[in-house]
Amino acid sequence: MGTPVKIVTLAFAGILTAASATHGDSFIHGAELLARCTSEYRAQQDFCAGYIAGVVDLTEAQRLVNGNGACMPDVKLKQVTDVVTRYLKDNPADRNIPAAISVQIAIEDAWCPDAVGHGLFLGLEGRTTPRASGRRGKARRRC
Repeated sequence: MGTPVKIVTLAFAGILTAASATHGDSFIHGAELLARCTSEYRAQQDFCAGYIAGVVDLTEAQRLVNGNGACMPDVKLKQVTDVVTRYLKDNPADRNIPAAISVQIAIEDAWCPDAVGHGLFLGLEGRTTPRASGRRGKARRRC
């Protein structure tokens, strides 16, 4: 698939997402992300990868802003997408929360085990957030 076709495909996916947001569904939940990641259609897989890349970039940027330093190793986007997909398959209860939170939890559990306070970059300090182990833990403020 050539670059112009990818751009049009991703733009179309963005338009569809924006259209769904106007109907009261402002977040992409884990179930929708999992469906896109495991779709047989390349455009859906590309949307999944792009969404995950955006969350990873934001998470790493927030860690740097907070003075915590980056924690992601040099991994390929395909590997990160596989980790997130596996997390969503293994944690069905987390498919009903915003996908950005599930992505952050999956990457922190896989590569940043010392990170505390899952969901902090989304302003969820002090709220109960899902953990990859299936337990629920209290988010803690980073020092």
